[in-house]
Amino acid sequence: MDLELGGAADRGLRRYVSLVAEALDLTGDCWLVQAQSPISVYLPLDEQLTGLPGRDAALLWDEERGWSLGVEWADSAEVRVVAYLGGKDLLPEPAVVAQFATRVGAGSGVGSRPSLVHGAGAKDDLRARLVRYAHPAREAAPTVPPEETLTVAVHRKPGDRVVLNVGGEIDLNNADELREAAALAMSQRPRLVVIDLSQVRFLGSAGLQVLAEAHNRAKLDQIGLRVVASSRRTLLPLRVTGLASVMAVYPSLDEALVEQRGNSQFA
Repeated sequence: MDLELGGAADRGLRRYVSLVAEALDLTGDCWLVQAQSPISVYLPLDEQLTGLPGRDAALLWDEERGWSLGVEWADSAEVRVVAYLGGKDLLPEPAVVAQFATRVGAGSGVGSRPSLVHGAGAKDDLRARLVRYAHPAREAAPTVPPEETLTVAVHRKPGDRVVLNVGGEIDLNNADELREAAALAMSQRPRLVVIDLSQVRFLGSAGLQVLAEAHNRAKLDQIGLRVVASSRRTLLPLRVTGLASVMAVYPSLDEALVEQRGNSQFA
């Protein structure tokens, strides 16, 4: 099942995930929703699992199996599931999900398997239930402080290079600003475009879509494209969606601006 980006069901899923995050008192805001089939959610946890120290943990949700809990494995982008919530409900109450995460985080239930894999019949009312979650969103949205808005500063560097310094939050409401800035930079056909996400606090699905489009445009026009991402809030969404494996991702702007020796083209 696909969800229309910004539609009622999409908004409902995002609000449902935000309620789960609220129930867990999570301080971060880098959860990720994949609206295309299969619909999925990635919700990073603030604390590591007691039984698996040294590995970042996250709640995962998909339209077939519901909620599970996984950990990042080694230095790869792989996230391994260690426990499933199971049950008959694809959208259990946020408090139930929070209790599951707390229980597994304390070392109980690691290694369990799903008690039920949800088939098509179990999803018959999924869209309608998601829409119902969206209804309270009709309330007036809070005013966004200036420091939370998206900023994109374009800088030309020697050697026919362009840097887009991006700051703030990239979401459905402002992703077009980054899209237009990236398109304008590439229209000038520089040798290299660097999209610096060092100051980005939230990288949502819409922002990831912009990066994917920029990657395809750069490949078509034979323009070098590099992305700077080092914080968990930007690097994890890139890894989970697979973009980190197809795009050139660097931990710092200085490293992204270095031309590879023996290669006349930028990666």
